[in-house]
Amino acid sequence: MFDKIAEWYEYFRTHQPPTLVAWGKNDMFFGSEGTLAFQNDLKDCDVHLLNTGHFPLEEDLETSVSLIKLFLKGRLNYNGAKEYNVRIFYLLVSW
Repeated sequence: MFDKIAEWYEYFRTHQPPTLVAWGKNDMFFGSEGTLAFQNDLKDCDVHLLNTGHFPLEEDLETSVSLIKLFLKGRLNYNGAKEYNVRIFYLLVSW
């Protein structure tokens, strides 16, 4: 898993996907300074340090969902129907 991190960052630098980072500021495995690396490499990067540990989605679902909705609303082309006209790639990495 860790050997792929360099590839991920290279992909981000090359392709510049809009990125939402919701990070637990109390994560005991990965310090919050890791979130700043995303901001250095990506032009459209929304970083939020949540008052959670390693699993912000599980520990603060309401805030996480609000951030996701706001992020998507500002970046997707809504076609007026009940769905967004875009493919969303969701990667959940469980350490």
